[in-house]
Amino acid sequence: MKILFLTPEANILTKWLEDQGERITVWHDKLTRQEVERMAPDMILSYNYSFLLPPSIFVYPALKTINLHISYLPWNRGADPNPWSHLENTPKGVSIHLVDEGIDTGPVICQREVFFDDQRDTLRTSYEKLQLEIQRLFRENWPIIRGGSYQISKQSGAGSFHRRSDRIKFSSRLEPKGWDTLLQDFKRAGQIA
Repeated sequence: MKILFLTPEANILTKWLEDQGERITVWHDKLTRQEVERMAPDMILSYNYSFLLPPSIFVYPALKTINLHISYLPWNRGADPNPWSHLENTPKGVSIHLVDEGIDTGPVICQREVFFDDQRDTLRTSYEKLQLEIQRLFRENWPIIRGGSYQISKQSGAGSFHRRSDRIKFSSRLEPKGWDTLLQDFKRAGQIA
């Protein structure tokens, strides 16, 4: 199968898919419909990709465009899902979903809740755990994703959404330890401005 993998760089999943016999093209720049047509992928996968896809792209491949997101959708759509899940005390987890016209609003193929120890985990370790969990969830579900035999669930409830520009609301909480701030300290650092 020809897979166009939208991601900042080759990663453990691109390597794993190649080991499964899939033909992978890694793409990190903004994508055009003409480039997609030239590559003619059977499927598009998106993982930590920075650009929004217009319908002319995400509806192209026969086996759909699928996104891997480190939040328990519909919570924390968009940017920085990990810190927001702790600040707003929303469910934490990972989701694999179809791409639609919204930002992280497409129907869910599979998801898993993830739990943390606020006294031991930091923003960095919680992020790393979410990355490992989304990779595990993807590998476990690859046969049904590849075959298109998955069941989808519409996201229910309002959930939450954040833009990159919202990061200013919590950036001061990262001092002095940055991403190594304990979750309990990150949450305690005061109200969101």
